[in-house]
Amino acid sequence: YDHNGVFSGSITIVDKQPIIMYTGEGDLGEVTCLAFPADPRDPDLKKWVKYKSNPVARIPPISVLNGTRDGFRDPSTWWRTSDGFWHHVIGIGLKEGDPVVAGRGGVLSYRSPNIYDWKYEGVFFVGPPEHNRTFFECPDFFKIGQHWVLKYSVSDDHWQVGTYDEQTNGFSPLKSGMFDHGGSPGFYAAKTFHAGPTDRQVSWHWVRESNYDNNNAMRRGFSGMQGLPREISVDADLTLRSIPLPEFSTLRVKHWHYDDIRLDSETIFLHDPDTQQPLQLDAYEIRFTFSQATMDQYKAGGFGVNIRVSRSTTEKTIIGIFPETPVLDAMTIFPFSDAKFVFNTSRECEGFCETDRRCAGWSFVKDTQPGDCLVYTEHHRLLQTPRALSKRRGLLMIDPTVSSLETPCPKMRSALFNHKTSEVRVFVDRSIAEVFADKGSVAVTSRMYPTSEDSLGIQVWAEHGSVVFDSIDVYEMEDIWAGSAPPPHPPDRKPRPPGRPLWKYLLGLACVLLIGNVSLFRTFMPLKYRRGLLA
Repeated sequence: YDHNGVFSGSITIVDKQPIIMYTGEGDLGEVTCLAFPADPRDPDLKKWVKYKSNPVARIPPISVLNGTRDGFRDPSTWWRTSDGFWHHVIGIGLKEGDPVVAGRGGVLSYRSPNIYDWKYEGVFFVGPPEHNRTFFECPDFFKIGQHWVLKYSVSDDHWQVGTYDEQTNGFSPLKSGMFDHGGSPGFYAAKTFHAGPTDRQVSWHWVRESNYDNNNAMRRGFSGMQGLPREISVDADLTLRSIPLPEFSTLRVKHWHYDDIRLDSETIFLHDPDTQQPLQLDAYEIRFTFSQATMDQYKAGGFGVNIRVSRSTTEKTIIGIFPETPVLDAMTIFPFSDAKFVFNTSRECEGFCETDRRCAGWSFVKDTQPGDCLVYTEHHRLLQTPRALSKRRGLLMIDPTVSSLETPCPKMRSALFNHKTSEVRVFVDRSIAEVFADKGSVAVTSRMYPTSEDSLGIQVWAEHGSVVFDSIDVYEMEDIWAGSAPPPHPPDRKPRPPGRPLWKYLLGLACVLLIGNVSLFRTFMPLKYRRGLLA
């Protein structure tokens, strides 16, 4: 039932025992399975035993869902209602059938009286129209204070804050947004857990490679990583915020502080005030503040910081704030002709950007229904002025298009944020940057691949006007492996099994041919003999 692979799942603590619920893929397709710790006393829980009666849940038949479906994976953690039943949700795509939900991603719910016997309850949530032609992955459903949050992944990671009625097992969304605007491959498949002793909901996420290929992966010795764990909260206005855990401050080892830095359409390196040498760092936090009055007074076209900057400045990743950005009041733009382009999804917005070489980045902003597609050139400008403006907001941007001499570089990523934002935090960890604004209501994650050994500088900049940074704080961060050996990188190639001479292979081949009465002239052997040959 899972011989083809084990996919994402969750761990739930039941009677002080952790239980894994995961997706297995095999002859039955995608199914839901359980596993238990082989030794619950082992603090590292290194060994697990699969439940003997797996699978415990399967996808409902076509007749029940009123149509075909695509994908059935990634069960969430469980929650328990007052009637004693356990519940979990799982991602799915609804391909055909019911015209209301066909072609849209969704979430199904299951329940069990005893954690072993799970029965299908119904469609828990159907995605909005812009999430069409796809299925949902890695759903989570959890409570923060008085609010319930449904999280799911579809190109980006989205959240819905609303209410939950346990009598009907019904979820009613009230407000929606995105966890992070880095998008796939920058930020994807976040999972959350409840940190009981501190009563916090914590998320962590997968950050894939932006220029992935087998050669790069083998050369680097890794592919993909986990981003910074984040603490999730929900405001009174139902806005979800995520900020890095405050415990990261314990990794700070050195601090540089700067006050009242005014720039007039210029870019400068940050220097150590004591040594007068440029800062040279690859793992740090930078926090800069600015006031609304400052932005109103100086009217800079944009300002920000550059990270992982080489001495020649040929490599750098640009992080920018653009105080006033036009927002479309409709879902259309007119890129380069009289034709009307309609973008219902972030995938369509990204697809348009991929087809035009002048496009360096895009942002799909769900300010209207179904959404806005903002497209930027390498100079951070809209390719075409929209026909109408409804309001102006700030734009937070990461531009890694010149972060490396290697090609291709990751695409620009951006997000709109509250115009009154006055602080931006940037976490840099060698090949990854995570940026937070508006107290965590907006986040953007990006990869970067500097090749120069001296790509360690930090710059601050302003363009088309002046700006004053009220304060800038830079904290060098200690390696979490300090004082201990980091895990070894995997070898470039899998080593051959040692010590088996050629004559043993030839003897095995002769035995297989003799016992199986297989002709030497047959081109294809039956599977059972091929297995014997390779054993």
